[in-house]
Amino acid sequence: MITLQLNGNAHQVEDGSSVADLVASLSLTGKAIAVAINREVLSDSDWPQRRLLPKDAVDIVRAIGGG
Repeated sequence: MITLQLNGNAHQVEDGSSVADLVASLSLTGKAIAVAINREVLSDSDWPQRRLLPKDAVDIVRAIGGG
């Protein structure tokens, strides 16, 4: 297990987990979200390849429509 920061809170994931794995574990697959790691926004096409590292700061935001 590794510990990273998820939206400012400590969060543990399995060693070798990808961003896509994290999104799936949070039940956010297919949702309108944006993911940034260490303040760099990632394209969703990069999520499967980008492995999470200890001490990564991950921010996930959901788009909310309104009007």
